[in-house]
Amino acid sequence: MIQRVISYIYKRTLYKVYRSHVNKKLQARLKNKNFSLISNNCIGGITCSDLVQPFNSPTVGCFFYSDCYLKFCENLKHYLSLELEQATSSKYIDSYPYILGKLGDIEIHFIHDASFAEVKEKWERRKKTR
Repeated sequence: MIQRVISYIYKRTLYKVYRSHVNKKLQARLKNKNFSLISNNCIGGITCSDLVQPFNSPTVGCFFYSDCYLKFCENLKHYLSLELEQATSSKYIDSYPYILGKLGDIEIHFIHDASFAEVKEKWERRKKTR
């Protein structure tokens, strides 16, 4: 058991050192520092964090089901012109422990925020910086 714990700690430490080294190389190669990542999950936020860049995308901290994400990307200007509303139910799942938003006919699942007011404030602020 103790050997497994030591192995786990060693691998995690090695991974952090490796990731830090890789991130520094990526940061040095980054030319355009004014960008917005439109992502269907948390990978956009992770990428911005790794590159030490601000969250300029309204999609940071949320996820879309694939058909909603595709609609959103296909008509980005239209959906970003709509006002974000709080949804009361999902067409995908019956129960969810997070904030559910909608833009017209698409759902956005906000998994990291505590209130719709917080979600909406971040969405509007980041939408302007894109």
